[in-house]
Amino acid sequence: MLLAVEASYFASGYDASQLGKHGMLGLLGTDGVFRARRTGEPFTAGDAVNYATAVPGADQEDPTVSLSDNRWDGVRRYTGAQQLYEFPLAVIVGLSEEEQLAATERNARVYLWRAAIGSGLLVLGPPCWAA
Repeated sequence: MLLAVEASYFASGYDASQLGKHGMLGLLGTDGVFRARRTGEPFTAGDAVNYATAVPGADQEDPTVSLSDNRWDGVRRYTGAQQLYEFPLAVIVGLSEEEQLAATERNARVYLWRAAIGSGLLVLGPPCWAA
């Protein structure tokens, strides 16, 4: 008996609300060939990468997460990978650093502006009502 499934099925769990527009979900063979990979909307299969680099610590029980530029598309991501038990495959999930830090960077700019305005008011002197 033979069962055939579209490769895109294995990346159909990609949820843009959780992974973002530049997140990544993939199924990578131990031979270094992606069986399925989705980055945002585009779906691909068959791309080759170095398995040892893409799945560091494959023999460990807990997946390792690292921040690096992904060689397959050049996007800097927090990437975690876990080899599937007794299968020559690994699941790889990545979150774009830019998307994950966007809110923090936006808040930092707001706080800097507030601090600059507050400092400027202090330098200008006390208001006339303080006299």
